[in-house]
Amino acid sequence: MGPAARGWGQTVTRIALLAALYLAGAHAGLAVAFSNRNVTTVWPPTGIAVAGLLIWGIDVWPGIVIGAFLANITNHAGVGTSAAIVVGNTAAPVVAALVLRSVSWFDDALERLRDVLSLLLVGGFGAMTISATLGTSALLLTHATTASRALSVWAVWWVGDAIGVVLFAPFLLLASRTTRNDPIVARLRETILLVVFAVAIVLTVFNVHAPLAYLILVPVVWAALSFEQVGASLVTIILAAIAVAETVAGHGPFASGTPTQNLASLQIFNAIVAFAGLSLACVASARRRAEDALRSSEARYRRLFERATDPIWIHDLDGRITYANHAAARVTGYPIDRLSTMSIFDLAGAHQEPTIRRAIRQLLEVGETTSLEIELRGPGGTLVALELSAVLVREGEPTGVQLIGRDITARNITEGQLRRNALRDPVTGLPNRTLVIERIEYALAVDDDTNTGVALVICDIDDFGRINTTDGRGAGDSLLRSVGHKLDGVLRGSDTIGRIGGDEFAVIVSPIRDADEAHLMARRISDAVHGCAPHHPTVCIGIAIRTPDIADVESLVRRADLAMRHAKRGGAGSIEMYGAHIEPDTEVFEDIRTRLERSLER
Repeated sequence: MGPAARGWGQTVTRIALLAALYLAGAHAGLAVAFSNRNVTTVWPPTGIAVAGLLIWGIDVWPGIVIGAFLANITNHAGVGTSAAIVVGNTAAPVVAALVLRSVSWFDDALERLRDVLSLLLVGGFGAMTISATLGTSALLLTHATTASRALSVWAVWWVGDAIGVVLFAPFLLLASRTTRNDPIVARLRETILLVVFAVAIVLTVFNVHAPLAYLILVPVVWAALSFEQVGASLVTIILAAIAVAETVAGHGPFASGTPTQNLASLQIFNAIVAFAGLSLACVASARRRAEDALRSSEARYRRLFERATDPIWIHDLDGRITYANHAAARVTGYPIDRLSTMSIFDLAGAHQEPTIRRAIRQLLEVGETTSLEIELRGPGGTLVALELSAVLVREGEPTGVQLIGRDITARNITEGQLRRNALRDPVTGLPNRTLVIERIEYALAVDDDTNTGVALVICDIDDFGRINTTDGRGAGDSLLRSVGHKLDGVLRGSDTIGRIGGDEFAVIVSPIRDADEAHLMARRISDAVHGCAPHHPTVCIGIAIRTPDIADVESLVRRADLAMRHAKRGGAGSIEMYGAHIEPDTEVFEDIRTRLERSLER
């Protein structure tokens, strides 16, 4: 059987089931039709019809036609009368379902008060004027009622149809969504106890001669708070069914007039009880969802907190640690249970307490995140340098501080080593080869994050050896200092210049847009060097721009050096941009490789 056949078979089954349920509900309602055999204040089929259309779709409307026709024809109404009544019985639920489905805010889960109001006002009291009007008209046309009684017939018809939606549609909609995990199923003992209690209450109200009608709200409130919408609607139906039976038997607070009047009054009361129960259930449902969301958020935060690779502490305003994650235990060397008995001052030492307290005061005054660097001492005396980001923890008023740390011990050690090393060229005062390589690494890392572009320019002073030989090394050093000064004056604040060899200078240009901008910078460098008196030297310049296939410093430096060597072949003052036309011979390549390895080792 294909999908289309299975779909059609499912629709037919649903139509038949809807017709059967409609017919059963109709016979139950017509059993208490007193003023007219075709009109009753108790009409469950409208709730069944509206719920069926909302659950299964508009395509099952023939089930309403079949059920309504069979209900009327078996109630000794003529074929014409039955057919006329069926039009109203079908049109009202269809209109209700179409309107409810067309509005964006309606959700048949009925978790919000506006959904409940939409169902009751649109599906119940609004749309059912159609069935009451068309049904009464059909009775008038077929002389099943008189004009003098038309208004009372219409009122009874409308009350029965509207209350049918109010009582039965919510329960059927909610029951169709119920699973084993729903409280009304999972907590079966409490459900049975609630039903027994509700039955006892309604029997008491209708068999004790005392004004106890609103005692019926007690089990409804219990159902709404414990089982939310599905519980409230189930209990309301049970209460209404027993109340109808007792009122028909002449018992209870609503048995003071004619049977029709009694049932009409009771149904209005039932509608009030149903609305109250569903409204309270919406409040309970909203509170539960908020609590679930809060618990979920707290659990998610706790997981992130505990699994974070950075150390995190929470301490109160006096510095006592109230919570720490595993990374904090790893960094400090103290287990978590030990940390929870300490203060942040115990970890940092008395000499750093003023710094921490000052940061706490700043947080309290400004209320913004602040940062500080401290050293923590572990149980073995090991010092760990941390960069901390501090933010207030609030529960209405500030209650503590959350510290998120980053271990900067290795960074501080590296910085100390760099300070101890000679990072400056002793002749020119510019960054030496080691620092230039580090600056290139940094520029490449920034480019990875920002895609702002990096160019490396390598300059070689033409005929520098002759100047050194003819005029002496002092003159050569003076020229190097002059070149360095001139280049430093040409560059932007974001660029870096360094001396990487005897007469070679490197310029890191970043950010840079394109090759034209790099070539313009190279021309400025050439002009600036030529202005160095008294020698007015020229330079050969090689340029390499960082491209996606360059992942490391070595590749960028190699390309710039190859471009510079290619420029030297073109004569003094040449500028060359690295490209596919530059192919190094083996001897040149090995020379560059050797110099790069030496520079990277320093």
